[in-house]
Amino acid sequence: PRPTAGAGRGGGRRSTLAGAAASPARTAHDTGYRAEEAQLLSIGLSGLMEGGARWWLTSPDRIPKERAVELLMGLAWRGISGTPRTD
Repeated sequence: PRPTAGAGRGGGRRSTLAGAAASPARTAHDTGYRAEEAQLLSIGLSGLMEGGARWWLTSPDRIPKERAVELLMGLAWRGISGTPRTD
């Protein structure tokens, strides 16, 4: 199933991160960074998820998919949620 829309910084973690990874504008809005800084963060989040997914798909010792998603999302969320936002 597709994630539902996030509700700000605290709710909807899965879709908030997916939006940040897909959209530098979303990352800039959520973090308060300039566009070129947000672009770098977006690329980094995308790389984290893609690299983890590629490893998961090819690993002979695969953990359950739900656990893999949980681990990667937790790692990404803890990193991006500590990013300052200017209001």
